[in-house]
Amino acid sequence: MLLRRPTPGIIQLIQGARTLEDLLFYDEFSVFDRSGFSYSPVLSRPDANWAGLRGHVQDHLDHLSPDTQYCVCGSLEMVKQVQELLIARGAPGSQVYAEGY
Repeated sequence: MLLRRPTPGIIQLIQGARTLEDLLFYDEFSVFDRSGFSYSPVLSRPDANWAGLRGHVQDHLDHLSPDTQYCVCGSLEMVKQVQELLIARGAPGSQVYAEGY
């Protein structure tokens, strides 16, 4: 597993879902403490209490560095769009790990 072995740079996990209940492993990733790991859940239909990122994952890629290793999780169409956007912004395809469901 990617998180169990040393990796150069930062690992950025971007996970998109409609609601908090739809986020797989939200509790586990939220408390995962490892230098060089960043978790960014994005909700497209959050409730009023959600303080995190809103909208779609594709809306939150501008600040990301192309030398980061990315893990993208979510719907198949979103994963495909995010992979294409990251690669278009200079991220090597070998640094973009994806899991669509």
